[in-house]
Amino acid sequence: YAMFRPLIFSIFFICVIPAFSQNFTLTHDGIIRNYRLHVPPDYSPDSIYPLVINMHGLGSNAVEQEFYSEFNPVADSNGIIVAYPNGLNETWNVSTPTGTDDVGFISALIDTVNLSYNIDLERVYACGMSMGGFMSYRLACELSDRIAAIASVTGLQAFNPCTPSRPVPVAQFHGTADPIVPYAGVPTTIANWVGYNGCPVEPVVTNLPDIDTNDNSTVTLSYYGPCNNLSE
Repeated sequence: YAMFRPLIFSIFFICVIPAFSQNFTLTHDGIIRNYRLHVPPDYSPDSIYPLVINMHGLGSNAVEQEFYSEFNPVADSNGIIVAYPNGLNETWNVSTPTGTDDVGFISALIDTVNLSYNIDLERVYACGMSMGGFMSYRLACELSDRIAAIASVTGLQAFNPCTPSRPVPVAQFHGTADPIVPYAGVPTTIANWVGYNGCPVEPVVTNLPDIDTNDNSTVTLSYYGPCNNLSE
């Protein structure tokens, strides 16, 4: 499988990733960084568009995240521009104040995309898978003046001290049987953001409909809100 994996993925991506997702580079902190950009096919410079920063997990990359997250059709249906950045060596600096300046890179990425496209800078969002979810939380902590809201899939908050300049809406998706990033870390992350955002301590809990009875899973929604500044 390892031997044939690059060929399999190359053929598959040619089939499913639209041609209008393109590779770009920018230089930040003396390092050439790269990212993929997906622009809706009906983009018009006369309109203004939200931007989503969609980040890959540890050992993955922008191309795989673009395929894995299946976000491009969502973007096309809702008029969203999506950037898929690459972390150096397929990783993100999610916790340390020294080392790779990924926060600065994402800020520079926002500026770079805004130079070429009509971006609504009040609707710039971050999301990510696993370590990309961890990075989303760091952006909420340190770039809250630029990131409107975040969503993390199986990521947690690892950066401290976290001092957002404003309440940042947060969505956390996590499986209770996750063997890589244990669910036991979720309550602390959620409690932190309940505190940062001034949310009700007790959530409204809803068991969502089991729309696929063959996947051996169910979904429970815990909603904390409304919080300060209409966050949640």
